[in-house]
Amino acid sequence: KLQGSSNFDIWYCTIEGYLKAKQLGGYIKSNYKTFNEPSKFEPNDALAGIIIFTNCTDSVKRYIMNCESAYEKMEKLKSLYKLDDTSNHGEWLRR
Repeated sequence: KLQGSSNFDIWYCTIEGYLKAKQLGGYIKSNYKTFNEPSKFEPNDALAGIIIFTNCTDSVKRYIMNCESAYEKMEKLKSLYKLDDTSNHGEWLRR
């Protein structure tokens, strides 16, 4: 489960792979609502959203519980927890 920035990268990789396997990966990459059939969008987006939601700790869920789409949930989580590449690069150099 996502706990915060300490495990975001591994969590994101896991969730992204799982959603791709379920053919739902696109729902976290862009807001499909504008170019997908509405009858398919809603149930698939809801499924992607619940996969994200159930794989977060309760304290993290509070930040995304009002997001309307899987895309919004993931963008919110990225803005909160994704470390920029320069901080990861510095960590790599210290090893």
